[in-house]
Amino acid sequence: MNLGYRVHMPDMPPAARARGLSGELDECFALLAHIGYASVELAVADPAAAREHLGEVRACSERHGLAVRALCTDPMADVRTDRLLGGSKPERAAALAALTAAVELAGELECPATVGDMVGEPDPAASPSEAMSHACAAAFSVLADRAARAGSWLLLRPTPPARSRWMGSLARARDVAVRTNTPGLRLALDTAWLDLASDDFWADLGRAAPFVRHVVLAGPAGQSPFGVARALERLAVELGPAGHSAAWVAAVVADDQEEAARRAFAHLRPVAAR
Repeated sequence: MNLGYRVHMPDMPPAARARGLSGELDECFALLAHIGYASVELAVADPAAAREHLGEVRACSERHGLAVRALCTDPMADVRTDRLLGGSKPERAAALAALTAAVELAGELECPATVGDMVGEPDPAASPSEAMSHACAAAFSVLADRAARAGSWLLLRPTPPARSRWMGSLARARDVAVRTNTPGLRLALDTAWLDLASDDFWADLGRAAPFVRHVVLAGPAGQSPFGVARALERLAVELGPAGHSAAWVAAVVADDQEEAARRAFAHLRPVAAR
């Protein structure tokens, strides 16, 4: 597996202990290339503002030999209150418009867009089947179609239950991918939010593995992934062919992000070599 690391786009507002590198794009790309990373995942808070930096991203990618593997939309949930599911109809429409702008930006960057924290919760009065049908028809199918038109695709990521109980499991994310039934929607995993010690997770992974195209690596709550090497090795094995074609990126929360990127690479390189 080729390892990447998360880099914040310049539109990102200051955030305490955010996961990933912040700063001048060229400096971030240069550091990661020097460490030995092969790619980056870009985190975006405002797709319209980020679009102004497309030329800079392309130049940095070419200059330092780092491919852009995905556009992460999680920071959008930190600066917005609307969500794809739940809330009022105007709020849902605003969230869909914002994420549509993100997937179109991903298309310009020739990479997929990950959607997790902006999923939200469906109407609590709806039955589970009604909630699933509405989510697939009104949100995920629409976004996946927009991504396909932009030359990209959508990566749905299970979220911490505190952020979205409805999308808080890999099994639910897999069900959405099956119900949406389009190659334009696949899955992303984030080891910071998944219980890799749970038998239920591994059982769910067996069914979801063919849909996985992106894996974010971190320890619990986003710390450095020390202590989970065996689980990551097993994850790579269990994903099988899907794991070989997936992008693997680290996204760590730390006070010293430069040191965190170095330590994450040193820890993950032996895992990646297997």
